[in-house]
Amino acid sequence: EEKAKVRFRAEHSGFELSNSDGTIALQHWNKICKATTAVCDIDSDDEDEARMAEAIQNIMEESKKVSRPLFWLSKFLKRQDEKTARIVYTEFDPMMIAFSRAWREVYKTFAEEEDSRDVFLKLHHLEYHVRKFML
Repeated sequence: EEKAKVRFRAEHSGFELSNSDGTIALQHWNKICKATTAVCDIDSDDEDEARMAEAIQNIMEESKKVSRPLFWLSKFLKRQDEKTARIVYTEFDPMMIAFSRAWREVYKTFAEEEDSRDVFLKLHHLEYHVRKFML
């Protein structure tokens, strides 16, 4: 079984996930969520600690909605096979739609005081420009 681990990369001055490391982390995301929430003590006598533990558990649970479509999207983009129009329409488009919806659903809940549903530049490029290069 592959282990999700981050390797030290001197060329980037520290620890960083490569695409393959990120894909492995996404593949094991449920285990990562389980391990993260296992250390949270919702029943703590300290109200702040209990509130923080509950927030962490909620965030980890919500993140699963994004991790699955992002995992499949990552695997698709990493594949070396030719991307025909049929493959783009039948595989990429549904994955991209699922990921985009999940992103907007999940990340609007993380910062309710701000409109965090806006996309960042790389997501914008993925949604609107990468697809054109595959056709």
